[in-house]
Amino acid sequence: MLINGSPHLTLGLFLKKKERKLFEWMEQYGVKNYSLSGYGRIALLDGLKILDYTKGDNVLLPSYICDVTAEPFYELGIQTAFYKMLTNLEPDIEDIKKRINQKTKAILVVNYFGFPQRLLETQSICKEHGLTLIEDNAHGFLSRKNSHLLGTLGDIGFSSIWKILPVPNGAVLFVNNEQLMKTRSRSQIRLAEESLPHINPSKYILSSLLSYLEARYKFPSQYFRNVYYKFLSKVERDSTLDYQRAKVRLSGLSLKVLQRVDPDEIVNRRRENYKFWLDRLHRKHRVTIIFEDLLEGVCPQVFPIIADDGGSFEQKLLSRGIPVNHWPWLPRQVKGNKEYPTANFLAEHLLVLPLHQSTDIFHLEKATKGLYFP
Repeated sequence: MLINGSPHLTLGLFLKKKERKLFEWMEQYGVKNYSLSGYGRIALLDGLKILDYTKGDNVLLPSYICDVTAEPFYELGIQTAFYKMLTNLEPDIEDIKKRINQKTKAILVVNYFGFPQRLLETQSICKEHGLTLIEDNAHGFLSRKNSHLLGTLGDIGFSSIWKILPVPNGAVLFVNNEQLMKTRSRSQIRLAEESLPHINPSKYILSSLLSYLEARYKFPSQYFRNVYYKFLSKVERDSTLDYQRAKVRLSGLSLKVLQRVDPDEIVNRRRENYKFWLDRLHRKHRVTIIFEDLLEGVCPQVFPIIADDGGSFEQKLLSRGIPVNHWPWLPRQVKGNKEYPTANFLAEHLLVLPLHQSTDIFHLEKATKGLYFP
C-alpha cells in the first residue's frame, strides 16, 4: 500500500478525516513518501529493491543487530559486512571508515530502542563516499529528532509499528531521497501485497492474553517465554525461516488501529514510564543505564540496562511478573566471533524493561514495591 506525498493520494482516498490522525501527524514531521507492509524486514526488502543494487554489492551493518535484518540482503545477493559497536550503542565511526571499499554501496544505522544514533556523522561519511544511508528505525516508530520523524533522516528508512502499538503486525518504509522518487516508478516502490498470505492471528491473540495476565495478575508469562528462548538457543536458529514467515499482508486490524490512534498520547505515556525506571534505577551501582538522557521527541520502545549481578536482578523482576528480555539474536557472522566482543557482550548482558502505554506508573510502582536494587 503506497502513500506518496499528498494526504489526498491513495490511502487518503478512503480514510475519513478523523481516521487520518496518525498519518497527518507523520506528515507533520517530515514524512513524504511511505508505504505500509507487514513487518520491518519486508519493508527493508522493499527499500533495497528501490535502491536496485546488484549481486556482489556490499552494505555495512552494525554488529549489534538482529539476525533477520540481514536476510533481505541475502535474498537479493547483496553482501554484508559488520562494523564494530561501542557499549553505549553508538557505532564505531572509525571502524566504519576502515571497512568501506569499492563495492560498498550503503551504510545501515540503527536507532536503538527509539533513540537516534550519530546520524549526522554517518550522513557525512555517506556523502563523502557517495553511499546510501539506510536508517533502521524498527524500534523507534513515533520517535522524533527535532522536527523530523526518525526513519526519515536516511535516504530510506523503516519502522516496525507493531513494536510500539498493540497490533498483530505493521511496518512502514520511508523513501526520503527525492532523487530515488524521480528515478523509480510507483510500481517499483509498491509491495505486491495481493500475492502475500494473511497473518495468522492466533499467535498475536495468545501473546496479548499472556501480556494481559502478566500485567493484571502478575502471571509469570515472561518466565515461560525465557525458558522457551533458552531452549531454542540450544538448537540452530533458522533466521531465514523466521524471515520467510514475515512475508504476510498488513493486518486489517492493524490498519484500523492506525486510523484511530492518538500518537501524542502514546509518546507521553511511554516517556512517563521511562522516567519511572530512570528514577527507580538511577545511581544503582550494579545497574548501567544505557540512555540516561531522555531526549525531547523520543518515544522509547523499552528501558535498556546492563545489570552486573549474575542474573539475580532479572529473576527478581520476572518473579514480580515484570517482563524483561535480552536482545537480540545476532547474525551468524557475529555470534561468538572474537572480532565483535562488544556486540556479543551486549547480546548476553543487556536487558530491556517494559514501557508499554497500557501500563501506567501506578502498576509499575505496585509491581516493584519492596524490591531491593543494590
